[in-house]
Amino acid sequence: MNSIIVRPIPIQLYLILVKINVEIKMFKSFIAIIRHAEEKAIYLPPAPGNLHREPTTRKGQAVISG
Repeated sequence: MNSIIVRPIPIQLYLILVKINVEIKMFKSFIAIIRHAEEKAIYLPPAPGNLHREPTTRKGQAVISG
């Protein structure tokens, strides 16, 4: 009677897979934060004497366009 022996994966491989999974989740949440910031961005009209004003978020941080 042949029984299939299931070998557990090595702990190093498991830790690498967990690390990759965490990095992918962090990257996705980073992209979501950027998209959310772009949606919330307020584009102010040019102020007198400051014709080249960068679009800013509500906190006053410059929006990175690109």
